[in-house]
Amino acid sequence: MPRYTWKNTAALLTGAALLLAGCGESSDTKSTSAKAPDLSSVTLVLGDQAKGLRTVVEASNALEGIEYKVQWANFQGAAPLFEALRAGAVDLAPAGDTPVLAAATGGTPLRIVAARRGQARGIAILVPPDSTIRSVADLKGRNVVVSSARGSISQYLLIRALANAGVDENDVKVGFVLPTDALPAFNAGKIEAWATFGVYQAFAEQKGARVLLSGGASIRG
Repeated sequence: MPRYTWKNTAALLTGAALLLAGCGESSDTKSTSAKAPDLSSVTLVLGDQAKGLRTVVEASNALEGIEYKVQWANFQGAAPLFEALRAGAVDLAPAGDTPVLAAATGGTPLRIVAARRGQARGIAILVPPDSTIRSVADLKGRNVVVSSARGSISQYLLIRALANAGVDENDVKVGFVLPTDALPAFNAGKIEAWATFGVYQAFAEQKGARVLLSGGASIRG
């Protein structure tokens, strides 16, 4: 799609990278560069995770007065978002660094149009407040849920944390659950440890969840 449609939106990044579906530039953009294009019939589909991008955009009125239409598509994590990106169902979307690298190496057609350095504290391994788990080493033999899927930044945090603690991955029972399903299960005490991120982490902490390890810790990789 033409680059002019992303001129203002690129600054609204809330993930580690803002992705543009596809990699080509239309010939129409070049041939009509002498005059402003009519965007009144254009609908831009913005992918989002947990409404993080939409919240920032609406709070800043960044899209006020735009000529084109905007449609939001919300996803629970990077995995389903990238499925939509591959299918051409979204035009622009935010995602974390690890999922972006995994998608790019997997052949997903994308272009990074903006990036930012996020807060490492916004990803963590959580345990219930009364849990007997006091260190990453205590995860050996335990059930750990990762949100949202394989290749997520949450999985990377868990893998590096286990390696640093000298715990073999095979000694931990890891399951993958979408965060909207994992959150109520965790709050109900049905999950021993949960590697998650963003608003889901914040909601769990508001309910008393204890941070076993966050991305702000020294994770050698």
